[in-house]
Amino acid sequence: MQDYTTEITYISNYYCDLTPVHLAFIAAINNFPPPDIYQPFNYCELGCGCGKTTNIVAAAYPQASCVGIDINKDHIAIARNESKGISNIEFFDLSFGEALERDFQPFDFITMHGIWSWVGDSVRSDILEFVRKFLKPNGLFYVSYDAMPGWAQLQPFHKILSIYTRDKEANITEKAKAGMTYLQFLNENKSPFFEYSPCARQFLQCLDQSDIRYVIHELFNKNLRPEYFCDVAEAMKSADLSFVGDCVHVNNYQMMLTEPFRKLLNTTADKICRETHKSIMLNDRFRKDVYARCKSIPQDVGRRLECFEKFLFGAMKPLSELSLEVQIHGYTLTLNADPYLKIFEILASDQLSIFEINQKLKLPEDRVGETLENVINCMLTNQFGIFFRKKNTEEPLQQISFPSAYNLNQIMNWQEQYSKYIFLASEIVGDAFAISKQNAMIIAAICKFGLQKEIVVEYVHEHIISHIKNGNGMFGFSENQDIKYLISFHYEEITRTLLKTLQSLGIIANRLLPKRSA
Repeated sequence: MQDYTTEITYISNYYCDLTPVHLAFIAAINNFPPPDIYQPFNYCELGCGCGKTTNIVAAAYPQASCVGIDINKDHIAIARNESKGISNIEFFDLSFGEALERDFQPFDFITMHGIWSWVGDSVRSDILEFVRKFLKPNGLFYVSYDAMPGWAQLQPFHKILSIYTRDKEANITEKAKAGMTYLQFLNENKSPFFEYSPCARQFLQCLDQSDIRYVIHELFNKNLRPEYFCDVAEAMKSADLSFVGDCVHVNNYQMMLTEPFRKLLNTTADKICRETHKSIMLNDRFRKDVYARCKSIPQDVGRRLECFEKFLFGAMKPLSELSLEVQIHGYTLTLNADPYLKIFEILASDQLSIFEINQKLKLPEDRVGETLENVINCMLTNQFGIFFRKKNTEEPLQQISFPSAYNLNQIMNWQEQYSKYIFLASEIVGDAFAISKQNAMIIAAICKFGLQKEIVVEYVHEHIISHIKNGNGMFGFSENQDIKYLISFHYEEITRTLLKTLQSLGIIANRLLPKRSA
């Protein structure tokens, strides 16, 4: 992979689309039997970068065995350092070709974020061979990539930056910054490239606000090849993979298309042809697709229910905050009061299976398929989630503790984290919960001193003042602000709501203090 940029690390971030629970749900709604994530399973991320997602998966699924593979040794060093406290994960600094020679156990899930767009044909062949060799029957493969036709107006960025920086004697970071200055010069001086392409101008604004490492990895690789969905699907077919669906839940439906587009899609029964048309109609610029080493099951209610029978569904927010009308990617989704208000009430109070929800609705067993479709529609609103077990009881906190050594490490070392947010793993939802570094700083102090407001506020205040005096305006604070008041305000918000949420998701536990003897 010498054509791929390895001289600088990529952004460390968490991608929830790669989680087993999300991939299993996408498979289920598209009538593919998902791997059983309630039993031991094997998970692999190709091109795992700094390992944030792979580590979260390992911490959230103790029943899983996880593997992260990346060619960048610095990425793997960071990933291994962050995996402290996790026993079910291994990281390997290997090319995909080298990984092919290893004796990995077959995987239920193989994921790969973005890499497909940035590598040449030989590396793509290695990826497909790896999937062909190591993905289990019924296993799922996630691949995301820069897509056409949305990238058509953006492809010149790659060539423009290459030409402008070709003869510059500078490291890759300096080249990227010089290239960005050149693009801004073209835009400010009304180059027709930007004048006639609002999409290109919008992309430039996005790049300008992004971490320079994103610019480098997106635009400074020798190979940048956005592709149409049908071409990627054809490549996946060579690895015996069937297209499952779009990893973005709402994109598996036609609701965002106008009536003429819907009529056109319904003129063909071929799934690849239909998805290609939909991708063109939506002008896809980036796709997140799921493939499977199996075929879809027949359209049978009983078989369909089997795909969902182990999932528990529940609300991600209080009933008072749930809405029947939501905005999704510019589209307004409106659910009818009947039956959805009743389902909202049921799911806001408990986490239940489809069969339990049907019983709560007092419907006969032969209507459980109808209940399933209504719950799936609720999931479209992004207000509900899948749970592995019921939320924990929110008993009054005396002193917080972290059952997961990984989460404790993330909190106590919040300053060392490479990502913008601190991501904490939850076994209850099989996903991560993000908190700001400012909140992480206060929670770290609570871990150290307990729920003693005055001591915590004073400690955090001294920490911030020390940074300000050293020229680091931490979180935008300045000495002329009433910093203690702001810290006190954040402390109250954290103890009133955030800690309770973390407790309900099993991220923190209540450590009871010993009773004092009389």
